[in-house]
Amino acid sequence: MKTVEEYFQEYYKKLDRKSDDEMVKIFNFRVHANTAGIVQGFLRAIREQFKDRGIDFTVADGNNGFTLMYVTVLKGKKLFLINQIKKSEVVDLFNIYFEEIHRDKIYFNPKIISYNNDEIHFRLDNFDGTLVIDTNDIIKKVIEHEYFKSS
Repeated sequence: MKTVEEYFQEYYKKLDRKSDDEMVKIFNFRVHANTAGIVQGFLRAIREQFKDRGIDFTVADGNNGFTLMYVTVLKGKKLFLINQIKKSEVVDLFNIYFEEIHRDKIYFNPKIISYNNDEIHFRLDNFDGTLVIDTNDIIKKVIEHEYFKSS
């Protein structure tokens, strides 16, 4: 069985060939992952890659170490949580989600009511009440869609 250090070395070398944007996508896909030896080595590799590239990852560096609580957005050389970016940027991500992934619902004119790092509250025309979607899920799906679209 490999040690955390062996996993770290393996992942660090693999990640070294990735662009900054690819690094953030890889990080975001691992949000809410468990912390087994593989993940610990992987997290350490991502953290060191961010550090070596001069990317400010303060939002992912919690009190108990590097955290996979929330997806992030890379702007310049800094990671931001969803509640730290402009509302127009969140709306753009939300619109991509519906236009590209849930096209069948676009006719109901989805509109954001409120959002935070956990949830996006929105409404659809002709539906009563507020609907809720997990922020991490929506961002992961948009990122995945955009990644495969560009491949």
